[in-house]
Amino acid sequence: MKSLNEQVKDNWKKNITLFLGSQTISLFGSSLVQYAIMWYITLNTQSGVMMTISIVCGFVPTFILSPSRGYGQTAIIGSC
Repeated sequence: MKSLNEQVKDNWKKNITLFLGSQTISLFGSSLVQYAIMWYITLNTQSGVMMTISIVCGFVPTFILSPSRGYGQTAIIGSC
């Protein structure tokens, strides 16, 4: 019978594939929601300023936090 550590080492490709796949789906969903919000604001207000504010509030935090998220994911994958 294999120990837990050996089982994890044997399944590392499956684990990484599931992790990266779920991250991709999550990011796609978040982007889709942000895009829908942007269109909702555009159609209801018909204001370029409001659209710009919604884009800045939605996408800038993603760009600011992306480097730290990437480091965390690399550390998680590296530990497998």
